[in-house]
Amino acid sequence: MKTILVMTDFSRAAKNAAQTALGIAEHFGAELLLLHSYHLPQIILAEPLKMDYKEMEEKAKISLEKEKERLLKQMKTRQQYIRIHTINTIGPISEVLYDIQQGEKLILAVMGRHKRHKSNFLFANHIHIAMRNSDCPLLILSSSEFLPDKCRINFASDLNEKDIALLESIEKIRKAFKASLSLSYVMESRGLVADFDEEDRITSFQRVLQKDKFSDIPFHLLKSNAIASEINRMFPPSKDNLLLLVNRTHGLLHEIFHSSQCRAIIKKHHGAILVLPELWKPACQQ
Repeated sequence: MKTILVMTDFSRAAKNAAQTALGIAEHFGAELLLLHSYHLPQIILAEPLKMDYKEMEEKAKISLEKEKERLLKQMKTRQQYIRIHTINTIGPISEVLYDIQQGEKLILAVMGRHKRHKSNFLFANHIHIAMRNSDCPLLILSSSEFLPDKCRINFASDLNEKDIALLESIEKIRKAFKASLSLSYVMESRGLVADFDEEDRITSFQRVLQKDKFSDIPFHLLKSNAIASEINRMFPPSKDNLLLLVNRTHGLLHEIFHSSQCRAIIKKHHGAILVLPELWKPACQQ
């Protein structure tokens, strides 16, 4: 069965993410898997912290059931019933994600994002770990409303050749949500070394976009001295705008959207972001 993973820390942003995931699950005929997991930091102190781990686990379990009930109540107004499963566990998120992906056919992972707080081991502060360990697209949402149906997808690219290969899969996402799609080549001002391949990359991408199936995709050239700092100006957040990035595990000299830059953009951007793994292929087609 197709499954959408919802990682929650019960914050306002996480609840908004779960609510959005509910609508997406209905769209794809998928199940929801609500996950709450926290990794207790391994810190050696002179005086051990007085923490009742069993009590923490019980409180989390109760909160997880309440969140499930909240989502089930919302389903009463919907046409389709969606199964919701829950997992409450203590452990590193990387290990938890690995175990889940071995047994579930995940088509999407969804999580909320909010400012850092004292609970640094909860999900909102481990987006980069989820990015690094997720085999499926990762949808990151704030507490603001996001409407995926008929949204505008803004694919921000450095025109890496792997992005060309992903266009076919991204087009499937666009069709599934009846969304519009635009492609933007985001150029960062040149440093000490010139990018001699830039013109060739632009030409290659424009050639691909001339094909019939991609001919209606607008192509924009955007330039900035600091991509992360100006990301909200370049891609204004709104309830029907989705910024799409590809998370590359290894960034070369002129690849803007490698892993570390992706993290910086996500930290600065105020809207909805969909992060695709570098070698992603869609598990579902609609």
